[in-house]
Amino acid sequence: LQFFFFDALGPDGQTIKEIFTCLSPDIIAHEATHAILDGIAPDLFEASSPQSLALHEAIADLGAVMFAIRTDALRKQALDLSKGDLSKPGAFNSVAVVFGSAINGSDRPLRDLHNAASLKPEAFPPINRNRPHELSTVLSGALYALLVEAHTREKNALVDAMVPPPEDRAAALFSASGKALFKAGEKFKRMAFRALDYLPPGEISFADYGRAILAADIASNPDPSWERDFLKDEFVKRGIVAAPEDLDPVATALVIPDDLDFDEMIADDAVARRFVEANRDALMIPPGLDFEVRRRLDVAKTTWRHEIGKAVARELILKVAWRKTQRIQRFGLSDKINVAYGTMLAIDWTARTPRALLSTSSLHPSQANDPTGNAAMRGAYIAHLAEEGLLDAAAAEIADGALRLRGTGQLLHVCGDAHV
Repeated sequence: LQFFFFDALGPDGQTIKEIFTCLSPDIIAHEATHAILDGIAPDLFEASSPQSLALHEAIADLGAVMFAIRTDALRKQALDLSKGDLSKPGAFNSVAVVFGSAINGSDRPLRDLHNAASLKPEAFPPINRNRPHELSTVLSGALYALLVEAHTREKNALVDAMVPPPEDRAAALFSASGKALFKAGEKFKRMAFRALDYLPPGEISFADYGRAILAADIASNPDPSWERDFLKDEFVKRGIVAAPEDLDPVATALVIPDDLDFDEMIADDAVARRFVEANRDALMIPPGLDFEVRRRLDVAKTTWRHEIGKAVARELILKVAWRKTQRIQRFGLSDKINVAYGTMLAIDWTARTPRALLSTSSLHPSQANDPTGNAAMRGAYIAHLAEEGLLDAAAAEIADGALRLRGTGQLLHVCGDAHV
């Protein structure tokens, strides 16, 4: 974990006090989430796509939110300040308040997750797509909106169930806000973080993460879900996808052989590689490219369903990665860049059928015509880094005529305005 300190300056330019980021619980939670995500999705640390880097920031911010929700003193303070309304200032939407106040010179957090940030061209104020921290508010705003809606529904459900009905509904809603937040937070946590297992290797777009959220949630909760519908609408509203169905899982024709031993495939790289080689086309691996089989996972997800109560969904998760070049606008070094791609396959352990196949491969239907603008944003971002003289900081190198970046994750700490 990396923590820093800086001088907070007054109007006269003189130092008022030193700000130590390691003394802010939300920054500690944010940085710890970064470290965990590096282990789950290592390709994001070397990403050339600003959406991938922004995803890193958004997940870290959500980690800070969940830390606050699960910490008794912070939860009580936030609910008291906001009167039990997560959409109000003082709730859980403010990230790095002390840091932001020192930088901005006012009581403003570094980022506000309760926002209307959008990728749509007509959005105002417009999002600077070359600044991953600013870009991250589009995704974190969509997910925080889901948390706010879930909390509101839980509060109303608790109050509606009171017998006799309360005389002061507003007071009853505030009284119910703590229990409602626990229930909403548990649902939100499952959706936002279980999706990380379903992320395919490579440079993930916001839409890819949205598909992972939906696919993972469907796997453990196959019944219709207002949460999934809400998230689809939120992604459309913010210009992440053009239509709700763009986030729907794409069916795969891949068939699991009857004689495939799942325990062997988890333990033996050679067994896993033979399976992948036999299913290259179904796994969307381009012809002629070598691939890397990542560590397989045996995952058990516990959930509660209305009809049967507690249910456990066990699955085998396989991830395969490869690299290929993409043409970008020339900026002085090369007109090609080496980019990581990959596919995630989740297999129902008991039924021995695919639950989900998600991919960043250009061969996958979800990536047709680059609907998220991820490739175009990549070219613009690299040109921006070149103009700002930051390619050296990104450990840029040329191999076989193509640019490869190896340390862009470090830029989240060292470039542009102060950020965490």
